[in-house]
Amino acid sequence: EAIMTTDGYPKARTVEIKDESTGVSLGRITGIAKGAGMIEPNLATMLVYILTDMDVSDLQQHLKESINEPASFNSISVDSDQSTSDTVLLVSSAKKAKPEQVSDDEWAEAFQKGLKSVCT
Repeated sequence: EAIMTTDGYPKARTVEIKDESTGVSLGRITGIAKGAGMIEPNLATMLVYILTDMDVSDLQQHLKESINEPASFNSISVDSDQSTSDTVLLVSSAKKAKPEQVSDDEWAEAFQKGLKSVCT
């Protein structure tokens, strides 16, 4: 709640990624955002922290694909102000390893789908 300052509600989203065949949890992705508009010079900034426990390689590429979605970060304004100094940070604790029965492609696809859900 400390990040909220004058916000009316928290800007947070959590997605649990599950194995489609077994329903077993593969991990979670949580995003927390804070935007701040300035009265003058009509500019804004946004800080977004995305955390996961999934051990995923190439986080930067996954993030790049998610933030370039049409309904994602490239379409944001804060209080109708142009947002020029944004930060989106994706970090993994790597506590959840890929199960043996899940292929590398399935693991990456499940993560990307969850990340997209958090980012849009």
